[in-house]
Amino acid sequence: MEIKEDPFSVVKAFESVEMDISIPRVMLGIKFPNHMSEIEFQKMQLSMYITLHALMGDSSTLYASWLENGFINQAIQFHMTHVSGANHLAIHIQTQAYVVMAKELEHAIKKDVKDYLNQKIFHRIKKVMIASNILSLDQHEHKMFNYMRMILKGVSIYEVMDAMQAITYKEVLQYANMLKTLPYSFLIAKNNKISNN
Repeated sequence: MEIKEDPFSVVKAFESVEMDISIPRVMLGIKFPNHMSEIEFQKMQLSMYITLHALMGDSSTLYASWLENGFINQAIQFHMTHVSGANHLAIHIQTQAYVVMAKELEHAIKKDVKDYLNQKIFHRIKKVMIASNILSLDQHEHKMFNYMRMILKGVSIYEVMDAMQAITYKEVLQYANMLKTLPYSFLIAKNNKISNN
């Protein structure tokens, strides 16, 4: 059976649903190019994680501002997925101020990267991210899963680690600037027992 190529666009730019949840959620999905090698994806994923930690991680100025204004009360989650025809980044926020945070998040991803990510921050976050990946290899299930996933994609986990070690500030800026132009879609999940704010 032939699997059709997923168009590089979004079906809906925004959707709001009501669910039986205690805290509303704002979710942002960003599409990434489909045709890339595993090594290229891993470099892009590390670049996005470095970028997002610098932009809205729990030590960032933006995160502190959102926290101080009562828009959020916990860390923001982000995750990248590399599946044939469906590369994407998902950002997930629990917030009562879901209307405000959707606007804040949309504005944040369009910011100039150099406004919040300099070389010093890049090197600090890169070290933390690589150390986290190395430590995760101590977990047998995680290690086996990643070994098998890499083998099926035709690369070794050591090739991926070497690529991550070699990534430069300039490369991260190039990947990060993609955030301004990639197609994205918002989903707001509201508590069905509260009114819109």
